[in-house]
Amino acid sequence: MIMSGKWLLIFFLICLIGLGRVRAADEKEEESSNENDEGAGEKPEEEEGEKAEEGEKPEEAAEEEEEEDDGKLPDTITINGREVKIERADRTITSKVTFEVTFGTEKIGNITFGLFGRNCPKTVRNFVTLANSNRPNGEGYKGSKLHRIVKGFAFQGGDYLNNDGSGGWSIYGRYFRDENFAIKHFPFCLSMANSGPNTNASQFFVPVIRTSWLDGKHVVFGQVLQGHKIAKKINDIKTNAYDRPYRQVWISNTWTEVYKKDFLRKTEL
Repeated sequence: MIMSGKWLLIFFLICLIGLGRVRAADEKEEESSNENDEGAGEKPEEEEGEKAEEGEKPEEAAEEEEEEDDGKLPDTITINGREVKIERADRTITSKVTFEVTFGTEKIGNITFGLFGRNCPKTVRNFVTLANSNRPNGEGYKGSKLHRIVKGFAFQGGDYLNNDGSGGWSIYGRYFRDENFAIKHFPFCLSMANSGPNTNASQFFVPVIRTSWLDGKHVVFGQVLQGHKIAKKINDIKTNAYDRPYRQVWISNTWTEVYKKDFLRKTEL
């Protein structure tokens, strides 16, 4: 009986020890399971956050596209690797002239000029008349070339007779006098080309940088209102050693608009 009671006690102790080990193992598995559940619970939140960020990117891109396509005039434009400030003269615009510009047979867009008829009425009248699309071929700007392009400086046109810079004729005769030099040159202004004092005819140029050394020598009578990017494309055309474009650049069509006195428009500063 004594031995029997001793074996029962030993068996009871063994059962207690085994039960304790099983319980400890169960607790360990629960802890491990809880740790895994916490990690799995956070991951979807991170993924949702990532998806939200990814969803924001197209909105940002859309905002950038809207800024580019909103039709507003940019503050600067890159010309020959430099940022050039786009300026406008504080002058009353009395008329507008639009040129459709074509490279070879490819129409690339329009450039619209605002003209300062109060400051330079004679010069503006000459330009508007020559830009009339109803003039016979060879007697106006329609169909003429932009024959000279100096990269990072200016492009020139208006020689509707020879298309090489050697000709041109005004509506007043071969030449007419310099009207005034009240307006200084600025990027994207419209100025008369000449071969010396009082030799204005039909040729004009558009500088894409500030050209203060031309003040007092060439008459500024307008500015680019729309089409600065087209002007940049023209300026980027490849040319030879004589500043002649390898690809024909010409004015394929023209439009004019003359404002009545009640509708004269003041340009922005």
